Amino acid sequence: MGVSDELLRNVVETVPMEVAILDTSGTIVFTNERWRTFGLENGLVGDTSSLGENYFDVLEDASADAQTDAVRDAIQAALDGDTTVQQFDYPCHSPEVPRWFVMYVTGVVDEDGARYVHLGHLDITERKLAELSVTERSERLQTVAQVLSPDLRNPLNVASAYVDLLEESADVSALDDVRAAHERMASIIEDSLVLTRGIDVGEMEPVSLERAATEAWAFVETGDASFAVTEDLVFVANESLLGNLFENLVRNAVEHGREDGPVTVRTGVLPTGDGF
Repeated sequence: MGVSDELLRNVVETVPMEVAILDTSGTIVFTNERWRTFGLENGLVGDTSSLGENYFDVLEDASADAQTDAVRDAIQAALDGDTTVQQFDYPCHSPEVPRWFVMYVTGVVDEDGARYVHLGHLDITERKLAELSVTERSERLQTVAQVLSPDLRNPLNVASAYVDLLEESADVSALDDVRAAHERMASIIEDSLVLTRGIDVGEMEPVSLERAATEAWAFVETGDASFAVTEDLVFVANESLLGNLFENLVRNAVEHGREDGPVTVRTGVLPTGDGF
């Protein structure tokens, strides 16, 4: 038992995508309810059915790019008899929200052998936003991986140096420095988790520029480099993340500073007094 034409039409009318049928000239000869509703929802003036419009003209008015040319070629291939389903992802952002769609282009033939093109536009915004979220998370993880290794290397090296000192001198007072280095590593790991989760940086409190910079200097292998804080400044920051910043600055200054002699690192207050 076959299905009625009315049933088939109802299926096309209610399918969750914008559907259009083009004749051999590229003229739109049918659109479904979803197509017409999309036009109304997005402020299209005039006949939202788009019947009688030539889709090749629509593509001509669109921004010229490789994908527009590919869609035009796919439609022409379908009219020439190619029944392969081709698809194209494209953005269609409104002023309020970002949106993405996928277009399906398929060649079809009626009972008389006449050729048509079936266009389907499916909203894939939720999927695209999920993909972008995964990409953003991956980029954050890559950033963490890039900074975590050198940031952990410094306190580890400091701890190892004091362990060597203990082995040579049995000076247990150095254990405080080893403990401080391990605590710094734990803090760096916690800060890294903040970055990977993309959440707020956490508690902010008044911080001394001199103390933060001096403590960072102690956790970096500086060789024969020298260090000085020319003026102190108290400002609000996340102390642990600020420590990461200073450690990176110190390490970069020492590793990439002068080649003709020892490096001198100075930290001070800007002339305006609102920064360092």
